[in-house]
Amino acid sequence: MNGLDIPILANLVRQGNHGSPFIFEKIRGKVQEILQLEADMDGRKAAWVNALADGSLLSYKFELMPYDEKAFEAECKGLMGKDVEYSDAKTTSVFQFLKAANHYRDYVLGDLLPKNGISVFVS
Repeated sequence: MNGLDIPILANLVRQGNHGSPFIFEKIRGKVQEILQLEADMDGRKAAWVNALADGSLLSYKFELMPYDEKAFEAECKGLMGKDVEYSDAKTTSVFQFLKAANHYRDYVLGDLLPKNGISVFVS
């Protein structure tokens, strides 16, 4: 497993399957196939993206948004110092990224680490 695999697996387990219970056994074979793939980071990423897009990991097809670092940075700079309505802000890539990062942080600190006997105190 590498740094890319862990957050993808954690999010699959955390988010479930459109409200249905998440049953890892249903996707165990596909996950093992991806984890055993000998590829660089781009090859491994492509395997996860394809498995999400073709419905191999969830009961529905899911397409990841492409990441454009320059567009993201420009959007951040464009929002700085502006009074933006919440309804407008939540449609931005910046908002969606920060929301997902916060969701992942909460999962790691609140669920994953404690389940493995690691306590983290955040002040």
